[in-house]
Amino acid sequence: MSGFADLGVNIPDLSSGRRAVARPCLDRSERRHHLAGALGAALATRFFDLD
Repeated sequence: MSGFADLGVNIPDLSSGRRAVARPCLDRSERRHHLAGALGAALATRFFDLD
């Protein structure tokens, strides 16, 4: 299993949506890169669910 699957994030399910699966994004206020797209949103949701 991949690390994402171990976390409960199914990449093939994300691929079928309208959003890009993953892309880099520059936070203009902090000038730091972060993960954007469906994968970033799914990981953030999962981490919040896990507390």
